[in-house]
Amino acid sequence: MLKNIDVNEIEKAISARTWAIVPIHYAGVPSDMDRILEIAKAYQIFVIADAAQGVMSRYKGRALGSIRDIGAFSFHETKNLHCGEGGALLMARQAIFKKRMELWNFYGEQFRDLADQGRIELPFIPTYAMLNAHIYYIKVRDLPERTRLIAYAKERGVCLVFHYVPLHSSEAGRKFGTFVGEDKYTTKDSERLIRLPLYYSLSTAEQLKVVDVIHSFFKPSLRVNIGSWERKSASASTKSLLFCYIVSSFNQNLLNA
Repeated sequence: MLKNIDVNEIEKAISARTWAIVPIHYAGVPSDMDRILEIAKAYQIFVIADAAQGVMSRYKGRALGSIRDIGAFSFHETKNLHCGEGGALLMARQAIFKKRMELWNFYGEQFRDLADQGRIELPFIPTYAMLNAHIYYIKVRDLPERTRLIAYAKERGVCLVFHYVPLHSSEAGRKFGTFVGEDKYTTKDSERLIRLPLYYSLSTAEQLKVVDVIHSFFKPSLRVNIGSWERKSASASTKSLLFCYIVSSFNQNLLNA
């Protein structure tokens, strides 16, 4: 007898407070996803599959965890894939990707003037690559300029951060590794790179504030070219600090996606 959810009992448990069905694919054996999806559609609620034990298992040819809204995987030491403790969430929400691409492209449009003047460098995307908008970064002249810009932005309520320290300069890298060739770019670029806020709930007004602050650092009299964005958004109140990583309300983000 299956240890999975009894699809004949699901509807009895649904109330006005129910916003998701969470089927568990116990021991890697799929739940009856067709029936679960029918119920979720009828009640307009989400399906969040617990596929912790479902890596490499399939339901009618479809990988567990990839069906409908969210799939949750565990990388606990007893699982097929493991890292001691850990996990992953798969989200079938194209709206999230679309929003991130819009944010990424907007930064590129707004900083083109500074790049053309040689004040900053923008991300380079090879022609063979398809972007996922994971990070938007700029590169400034050198470490002192980066330090000044980060401090300048922080004073104005915008959080900018630098990224990784080159592995060869880490304690383990110095002890166990060897840098092959001449270090022409690695260290230099690591000292120039700055990451900009980029997350799903970043508003137009907040992003415009980031753009304004960076422009004012390099060119105090320059006004932001808002383009097709609504000018009224630029004047919206932005009182809170723009943290680079914000854990937004999970339910609200999901419903807005």
